[in-house]
Amino acid sequence: MHVTGALPASMTSFIGRSRELDELRSLFRAGKRLVTLVGIGGIGKTRLALELGWSANDRGWTNVYLVELASLTPDMVDDAVLESVGGGSSHSPLQAAVEYLRDATTLLVLDCCEHVLDAVRHVAEVLLRRCPSVTILATSRSPIKVAGELVWAVPPLSVEARGDVGETGTSDAARLFADRASYVQSRFELSESTAGAVETIVRRVDGIPLAIELAAARVRVLSPEEIADGLDDHLRLLRGGHRSDPRHQTIRASLDWSHELLTDQERQFFARLSIFSGGFDLEAATAVCAGDASVRDQVLDEIEGLVDKSLLAVERKAGATRFRMLDFVRQYAAELLVVAGEGDLLADRHRAYFRELAQRADRELWALVPAGRARLDDESPNLRAAIDDGCVRAPDDALAMAGALGLYWRVRGRLAEGVTATEQSLDAAPADPSPGRALALAKLSVLSFWLGDFARTQSSATSATEMGAAIGDNRSQALALSRLGALVILSDPATGDPMLMRAAELARAAGDQVALCDALGSLAISYFCQDDPGAMRSPLEETLKVAEAIGYEDDIRWCLWCLAQSAFSAGELASARAHCERALAMMPGQDQLSRYFAIQALSFLDAHMGAADAARERAEADLEQSRQEGLLLGTGALMLALGVAAQAAGALDRAAQWATSH
Repeated sequence: MHVTGALPASMTSFIGRSRELDELRSLFRAGKRLVTLVGIGGIGKTRLALELGWSANDRGWTNVYLVELASLTPDMVDDAVLESVGGGSSHSPLQAAVEYLRDATTLLVLDCCEHVLDAVRHVAEVLLRRCPSVTILATSRSPIKVAGELVWAVPPLSVEARGDVGETGTSDAARLFADRASYVQSRFELSESTAGAVETIVRRVDGIPLAIELAAARVRVLSPEEIADGLDDHLRLLRGGHRSDPRHQTIRASLDWSHELLTDQERQFFARLSIFSGGFDLEAATAVCAGDASVRDQVLDEIEGLVDKSLLAVERKAGATRFRMLDFVRQYAAELLVVAGEGDLLADRHRAYFRELAQRADRELWALVPAGRARLDDESPNLRAAIDDGCVRAPDDALAMAGALGLYWRVRGRLAEGVTATEQSLDAAPADPSPGRALALAKLSVLSFWLGDFARTQSSATSATEMGAAIGDNRSQALALSRLGALVILSDPATGDPMLMRAAELARAAGDQVALCDALGSLAISYFCQDDPGAMRSPLEETLKVAEAIGYEDDIRWCLWCLAQSAFSAGELASARAHCERALAMMPGQDQLSRYFAIQALSFLDAHMGAADAARERAEADLEQSRQEGLLLGTGALMLALGVAAQAAGALDRAAQWATSH
């Protein structure tokens, strides 16, 4: 079948998007007559529409026409449609187009509709109603809002590695970068030396094709590594492009085009939303950008307008809806916020909101339940941004957030992140004694302990204990004394017991069940190390009771480790293995340290039961990861397991090497 019409020939290859093309074809096969491709400028709407048009034979279209609207005003749209289809004359251009297309099997591509929506809406309504064999594929940053319209959001190019033969390890986005880079540097190709930087680039620009092409054009003068490093300023680096399309000469020009489509109120709200990092929900947007919960519906309307114009992305998971700006969009909006003179006001609101959220999470123990951890995961970029701002302008807020987030950082295994943020907050704030400072010091001692930095644990726990006693803060004393006692029992268990008992008393007085579990759990471990199972029973049972009541899986795991070790010592190997496997199955991928100790205990069991190879393989599987995480205690536990496995296999020299490794 011969297809008539005038689609411009492509000057570059089409990369990826096979899944998207298949989905669009299936929509038309299912009888959809108006599909609008929506998305931010540069995401590839036009190219995807043209690619579909070039395969018109697959759908049985005998005519494919492209109507380019970017440079037109509303009163020119009808004429443009008639000019594209080549119809005859009539009393009106649109009527002439209708008469020409009435019996034709046609795909009409209306490109770049967002600035002439009313005129396009009228064209679509007339053609779809009066020309039963016409199908319309539109591209726009906003939906056309016609009855029967299917709005299809164009996704970014995939930044995930492909699994095709010959393409393993390379994403569609990286392939696009390499292809476009080869136009300015003919010998450019993805190799071991460039692939990592290219993948970093395409992720940093969120897989947006225009941004990838503009970044690729820079290989004429910069290496991929230098391009990746320069993406902290997307708007400066991503400029250039083809002069034939003013909208796409730079990312900034594309955003200027979108910004012009906004109402004054949407522009103000767009700039204000740039204060968020990573993403936000409706509650946060209302509190920070409106400052008044009574205008929630109005805020929702403004957000919907920005989503419609493709300046905000919608993310839904586990029943919750969040919104996100792409990085370069956020940079652009942040510049507008500075021009509006509202930067400090919004930063203050943002910091106050996330301080309250962090403190609520601390009070309600969000870190111990999946939904709470997920909420804090989502808000981590905002929480860190609020801490950073607090370090500069409101140190007390930074200290409060660092203290409130200590449990979350521990449970999620983000120990180094927590240590860095807490130390930054302590350095920024005055050294005067205060509950906030005492708590931050105490949480620093906890994080550094599990990271294996015992010198930092000693100094911060000592300071927290002294400061807490001076100001009468039981909670900070309980947390810090628990860490000091845990340090002592590593070398002299009995000496640390009074500290741990005192820490438990203070935790009860403060009503802090997490601190109570930590103190009693450490006391149980101390009694185990002293080979006193009778004394171990009481703190172990209380720890398990309290920890299970609040869902504190970290300390449940350590209790299970004690029980497994006791069962192992008593020759109850099946019971020991059951305790270890239960510990290993809890909270996978989060608290890595207690997981490594469960692996160690299972490795010991394997070695004891004659399965030396299994013991070695079990411990080896996680050794490198523990090193990369900087978890010295975990690495040490796995190295000890490897030494025991080597000894069980009769490789005494190897066992000695593991025993003396650091």
